[in-house]
Amino acid sequence: MCQNKTEPMNNIEEVQSVKSDAIKAALAFLIINLISVVFFLVGKPLDDVAFVFVFVQIAFFAVWLLPYFIYQVLFRKRELLYAFYKTLSSYKDLWTNFTY
Repeated sequence: MCQNKTEPMNNIEEVQSVKSDAIKAALAFLIINLISVVFFLVGKPLDDVAFVFVFVQIAFFAVWLLPYFIYQVLFRKRELLYAFYKTLSSYKDLWTNFTY
């Protein structure tokens, strides 16, 4: 049988922190989606903004979240749920590395 060698989630505080950050990120995505739906329903002047919001989210998913998740699973050998939480909470890493 193939034995799954994943990195265990030993540090409970770190897991809880990552999970909390992931929930905040998911809520931010939900709010952005709700705003884009409202903009789309309002009509002509704001529906272009809604498409921009959706395009930015798709680009963010393709450029940042998907490669980060693949890296966490394949190279860091994390469990899937923890890798998912870590990927969603990675926005903090993105903003700490961003300079003006």
